[in-house]
Amino acid sequence: MKNALAFALVFGLGASAHAASSAILEKHTTETAGTGKFRTTACYVSMDGVVITRTFDGITTTEEKTFKISGPIDTKIEEAATVSLETKKASAIGFSFSFIARRTGGDVNLGSLDGFKGEEVTNPSLAAGLLKEILLNACGK
Repeated sequence: MKNALAFALVFGLGASAHAASSAILEKHTTETAGTGKFRTTACYVSMDGVVITRTFDGITTTEEKTFKISGPIDTKIEEAATVSLETKKASAIGFSFSFIARRTGGDVNLGSLDGFKGEEVTNPSLAAGLLKEILLNACGK
């Protein structure tokens, strides 16, 4: 099923340990549903694939997609790591997200919003913008 879209219903912890450990980019979202329960999505992007897990009320779905990254992505991650992050007050809207790049020297925050506390962190670098665009293309909006 390497070239096909695989969709499986699983009950458990979410993405496989391999997907999480080999991910170079990650996107996480959390929101409250009308029932007051949380809906979470985690997207793990590696050099040769994407794993998206969605959890709501104890049920987790996992979607695996073929996705290829080529080029100097490690250079872009290092560029994003050199920029000072900007933090500002935001609305507490019940929706949170984070964009993360993984590297040996530690994670790089590409941007995040804590819609429960009301805090937004931005990474103003062009490299962070490019990496977030890759995540949005791979994971969906």
